[in-house]
Amino acid sequence: METSTHPTTDDDSGRSRVRRVASERRAMGPDRLKRATSLQEKNLGLRPWEIAPASIDDIEASLAIEGTDHRGHRRAATMLRRMLALGLSKWEPDPRRNKNPRAN
Repeated sequence: METSTHPTTDDDSGRSRVRRVASERRAMGPDRLKRATSLQEKNLGLRPWEIAPASIDDIEASLAIEGTDHRGHRRAATMLRRMLALGLSKWEPDPRRNKNPRAN
């Protein structure tokens, strides 16, 4: 039995995540991307300066922001992490309504 001599590193998974997000954005197109973000902003009651979870490209980098986070990067990244853990899409228009996708 052969095993891989190239272990997966955090850097490898980070690159694949960036490629996956870029691919999702291309597949959605700019109009659908803007619509999904706009619906999240409305349904989550975000203030004009706050960002939606769909706008987060790198969860770990957003969570690592130090100091005062006026735009809500950490909040959006935390919500996105929860959404993905529940099996929801990053582009879910109303994440609060669909907290448990298996119950629908």
